[in-house]
Amino acid sequence: MRTISATQRNWVNQRIQEALAKRFPKADIKVKTITGQVEGAYAWLTANYINGSFIHNQKTTGIMDLGGASTQITYASQTGDKLFKVAVGNQEFTLSSTSYLGLGQNLAISQYLNQSACFPKNYPLPNGLKGTGEFDECAAKIEPLINRVHSVNTGTSRPEKNSAFYAISSFFYTGSELGINDTFSLSNLEAVGRDFCSQQWSDVEQGKSHYLYTPHVYANCFAAAYQHALLSKGYQLADDTNNIKVLNELNGKAISWTLGPVLAPDL
Repeated sequence: MRTISATQRNWVNQRIQEALAKRFPKADIKVKTITGQVEGAYAWLTANYINGSFIHNQKTTGIMDLGGASTQITYASQTGDKLFKVAVGNQEFTLSSTSYLGLGQNLAISQYLNQSACFPKNYPLPNGLKGTGEFDECAAKIEPLINRVHSVNTGTSRPEKNSAFYAISSFFYTGSELGINDTFSLSNLEAVGRDFCSQQWSDVEQGKSHYLYTPHVYANCFAAAYQHALLSKGYQLADDTNNIKVLNELNGKAISWTLGPVLAPDL
């Protein structure tokens, strides 16, 4: 919804509100498109509610959400230029929550479909060329989108050293296909990404490699290089200073932004 014009967005939201009002005539219904910053905050609220941080007054965990159109990074911080406060019960937190529209994995890969380095060896590209599977070259080609176009590395807010993060959505799906969710680190992402990129596409497609074939497996060379560049070159996270866990649920409950509005309805 955030990728379309405000006029289109308002029209869609109005039609949704009208349809809901007809079905639930006694309800007070409001429909709006939330900002990326609020979406990140909602995901942070959900994760820290589920892990018990609010109940046990523990140090909270940051969250990184990689969707199709945008990506968000949200964590508790007292410094930065995009801070805002959120109340949960009788507790108040100051959050740094930043969203980058255009850096979702689907929109990002759409700009690199003819970049040979970003796809397994001999994968057929739209322009008729073949993939060459060069992880390092792919990551180098992607970094300008992250840091020159979207200026991810120039933000004034930086996570504290030894900060913990949950990485969800496309981080989880890519990690699942590459088999590193339980052992995730930037170095492991780099190693397995380099290995996947070097595979012959015919072997992957025919199930002859050690990577399970799925309809989206072709994108994992790009995805690994992109995620590594985003985390290390954009957010400037590192294995020795940050703890990143890749998951999609905690204590049997899915992590998404949708519980957030219940916890902080006034955002």
